[in-house]
Amino acid sequence: MKDKIAQLRHNLNLSLVAFSKPLGCSPTQIKRMEIGTVIPSEDILERICDRFKVDRRYFTGELKLEDAVQIKSKEEKCIEIGKRLREIRKDKKLTIVQLGELCHTSESRLSEIETGKRRLCEPTAKRIAKALKVGSEWLLTGEEKNKDYPVDDDMVEWLKNHEEVRKEIRALMDKEED
Repeated sequence: MKDKIAQLRHNLNLSLVAFSKPLGCSPTQIKRMEIGTVIPSEDILERICDRFKVDRRYFTGELKLEDAVQIKSKEEKCIEIGKRLREIRKDKKLTIVQLGELCHTSESRLSEIETGKRRLCEPTAKRIAKALKVGSEWLLTGEEKNKDYPVDDDMVEWLKNHEEVRKEIRALMDKEED
């Protein structure tokens, strides 16, 4: 099992942080699964399959990785991210120059990202996403549920200073569990 999770993460070209975050796990938990000190729960395996579009039979050994998940090349991923960035930038009626000023990124770098010639790294994705008021996870993956109202560092910091809102959220979460 340990090799399968590590192999999947590497083939998806995701860091421990990028792989663990959408699963609701810590990078340490994933690393422990990868080295075999922790066996992933059924719930975690289901989340991996759902989030990364992996056929469950990959984890039972019935399917090879290439048959269990459609792995896109780095170039294909860059092109998809670039298209998403260009589309949202235009939806927000911003030029590349304006976006560059908002996210402190050069016009040439943004242009290269939009055309798929340059990979979008996580720190730059966070700056761009903040400027565009969208989730960086959406920008990197295209997963629609992460587009609007992102749970980003700013939101977490804000919540730390607003106990009443945290109480309301916790009550909603507890109610949902029942």
